[in-house]
Amino acid sequence: GTIESDLTITRSVGGKVGTVGAGAPLPRDLLRLAVGVVGATEADDTDMWLSDLHVIDRRPTGILVRRDPWPPGANAVGAYRHRYFWVRQRSTGWVVEPLCWAGGELCPTQPDYAALGAQDPSLATRVVVSTNVHPVTGMPLTSLADGKVHFELFEGTRVGEGSWTWQAITADSVDDNVRPVIAAGGTTKSLAWMRGRYWSWTDAATRIVVRQAVVGSTDPPTSTSTSTSTTSTSTTSTSTTTSLPPTSTPSTTTSTTAASGGGPGPIDDGAVVDPAGQGAERAPAVAT
Repeated sequence: GTIESDLTITRSVGGKVGTVGAGAPLPRDLLRLAVGVVGATEADDTDMWLSDLHVIDRRPTGILVRRDPWPPGANAVGAYRHRYFWVRQRSTGWVVEPLCWAGGELCPTQPDYAALGAQDPSLATRVVVSTNVHPVTGMPLTSLADGKVHFELFEGTRVGEGSWTWQAITADSVDDNVRPVIAAGGTTKSLAWMRGRYWSWTDAATRIVVRQAVVGSTDPPTSTSTSTSTTSTSTTSTSTTTSLPPTSTPSTTTSTTAASGGGPGPIDDGAVVDPAGQGAERAPAVAT
């Protein structure tokens, strides 16, 4: 839905459904883009979250996160499986398209939390995601540096309907790289993320890394890293350094479907929401 300048709320396909405040609509009055599933227990639920959303070329575009149980025999990382989906509103309706595997939960206390993905606010076909499994195959990302599984960053580029190429931004880390954010304006773009350990929203030991690139420049991007330690009882800020974050040798793969068998399971095909918006309850489910 959209909040208009007069504080009325409309569905994304048109039509007023309420106002901000006492006249606010129920969530089901808006257009549903993805459908969760109530399981026998909370652990069996399928939940959908929003990771990022921007209006690009006058069309809302962003990333959704899906959490569901790991299937039997999967190379499970953590207790729950996560996947990213790319969404964009077109003149013919919303596209909800599988993007990549997102791995396990960010922290044990929040099973729905993925490490998140960022939509480039100036380019609909570019995203940066954090995952502790390979975005295409779903295999755990075990670092050669310490033999542990870590969250790494990947840049995704959409090259066709349901088709994305992926290039590693970080690899073989000794810390997790999570919660990326992209800022773009003028001739520069910046990518920021948290590097370190994230145990809960009140307990983390991370550094904020910012990597800046000039659009059209062939020079390597520059980065600054600010160290911040946060616990439930104290917050401290330490030194600031300037360095280039570690990156892997560029590797590119094309994502159309994910590996089955011992992997996390197949990613379903994309779905287009009814462009006429005839009933939010009829929006297609994202199949298992």
